[in-house]
Amino acid sequence: MIRMKLAMLRHTPGYLWGWKTYGGLLLAITTIVMGMSQIHDAAIVTNRLCLAFASWTLGWILAPIQTGGGGDETVMPEHFALLPIAPRKLATGLLAAAFVGLGPAFTAIAFAGVFIFGAQLGLVPALIAIPAMLLQLVFTVLLSRVTIGAAGAAMKSRLGLEFAALQYAFLVMLTFVGWVPFAALNKRGQLQESGDILVGRLPHALSRLVHMLPTGWGPVAVNAAHRSDWRVVFAGLAGLLALCVVLLLAWARLLTARLTTPATVSTGHMGVEDQLPLERFLPDSPLGGAIGREVRTWFREPRYALELRIAILSGLLIAAVPMLAGWWYLVPWAGCITAIMAGSCACNIYGLEGSALWITLTTPDAERTDVRGKQWALIVIFAPVVLALTVILTVWNGESWVWPWVLAAVPALLGGAAGLMILVAIFGAVPVPESSRRSGNLMAGADNTGSNIVMICSVPLVALPAVGVVWLGSEMAGAWKLAQWIGVPVGVATGALLFWWGGRIATRQLQRHGPELLTLMKYGKQETARSRPTGIDAVPAGWQRNLVRFCWWFSWIPLLPQGLAPALVLLVGSDVKSWFLPLYLPAEVQWPVAIAMIALGLVMIGVALFLTKSAEQEHTLVRR
Repeated sequence: MIRMKLAMLRHTPGYLWGWKTYGGLLLAITTIVMGMSQIHDAAIVTNRLCLAFASWTLGWILAPIQTGGGGDETVMPEHFALLPIAPRKLATGLLAAAFVGLGPAFTAIAFAGVFIFGAQLGLVPALIAIPAMLLQLVFTVLLSRVTIGAAGAAMKSRLGLEFAALQYAFLVMLTFVGWVPFAALNKRGQLQESGDILVGRLPHALSRLVHMLPTGWGPVAVNAAHRSDWRVVFAGLAGLLALCVVLLLAWARLLTARLTTPATVSTGHMGVEDQLPLERFLPDSPLGGAIGREVRTWFREPRYALELRIAILSGLLIAAVPMLAGWWYLVPWAGCITAIMAGSCACNIYGLEGSALWITLTTPDAERTDVRGKQWALIVIFAPVVLALTVILTVWNGESWVWPWVLAAVPALLGGAAGLMILVAIFGAVPVPESSRRSGNLMAGADNTGSNIVMICSVPLVALPAVGVVWLGSEMAGAWKLAQWIGVPVGVATGALLFWWGGRIATRQLQRHGPELLTLMKYGKQETARSRPTGIDAVPAGWQRNLVRFCWWFSWIPLLPQGLAPALVLLVGSDVKSWFLPLYLPAEVQWPVAIAMIALGLVMIGVALFLTKSAEQEHTLVRR
């Protein structure tokens, strides 16, 4: 299996070089440096390594979920389903193959930081660090495999689908407001400053927590060997070894279940004659039929149902988690966040549809109806949820001044999400394995992270005209303050305009290049790239492609957390600083820096789009 994995990786184009290689190597070196500095205080270095190892383990669990790969599927268990191999033997072989690749290599380099830490403490800690490093690596890889496998197995039931959606939503929440627990500690005076977490100066309770987690047992054992506390050394190493054995047995059970049960999902039963309540209000026309079909698909097809739940749960979690630190300013905006996440979760709607697109392409003049049906279905499903969340949570929050702000933003965000979603779905479609070609790993899907980032960065910008009008009105005095309510019709007009414009462009693209999109859905990117490379595949390999990837992946950092978020804090007049850089600067430069960050994020997106479109035009001219 190891030779098979090596052979497959050798024939994978561009596997060794790319932004993942540079990023993984940089993170691994950073972890090693964390084990080398401030060696005079072993407790601080232990805290740092425990946090770093926990981050690596969390990345092994969450990265496959975020990228839609469902873990490393280079060597699939289904390849050996008909061979007389015992489940435990198969699990052991697949585990050995799992350590072949860039991810395990960089993780091993990072975990070598505990050996460097032990070598600086003395000979005995260095010897203890060797098994600690190896067991920590095996534990991380096995935990990732078991977690992803268990989540995929759970998706075969209705309850498991809800659990998987909560898992995805939790990941989204961590991405945007994962800093809240640390900010809460800082606010309560348990941290002198935010950088204490990075240097290892942790509160006593948090330090005990990271030491008690299995991800920290290796560094704790090495530090205990330095103090000659052999009970802790034995407990740490024996505990890691026992966990590895238990996880290996659990993975063998999951592999058996994966190879002996069908890869289907139950989302409930509904007869042909059953009708969803929303369908009763749809017009009796081709457009009404298209909307009804899409609405039913959102509730019946497992992948659509998963995206539906992710959007709603993400909006609630992002708004609710800051309340743990006493910050209630996101509560009225839960509906707006849900609208943004709805557009992000629906941005690969044609990829989810797959080769069923041929029905639309072979029906005369059906492209416009199909596009508008998908747009209206998004509005029909999410508008009631978004409006209900906005009204209920704004009333509960009790801040009357926020009403014109949220009511102006909601229609703009809903219409903008529907208009931009269909554009990204057509121009940036990512094929998803169809039912006949799916493996037993139901967590495996499409890596449309780039499309999600585009939507999350672009949809909030749609609300700027309406929110700007509300802000101008709020700055006026007396009866002129009522002018802020003009932002509501501006928001409606903005949303309607983007809804119409996005659908019109998408319809033209589908009419002109529908066959190419169908080829992409049926045969994947590699086959399509041979005939007409699109997207990042058209960009020449090397620094240009790496630059495009860098811009797409990191443009959200200056645009959202360092640009739009501090701008929102400045608008509402809050004293929250968190980790927003502009808010730590003098008052006179806070607004210019926030605007500069927003501009930087937009420039990065523009650079990525320009290089991509230029490369596509070059390929088109060469073909002609």
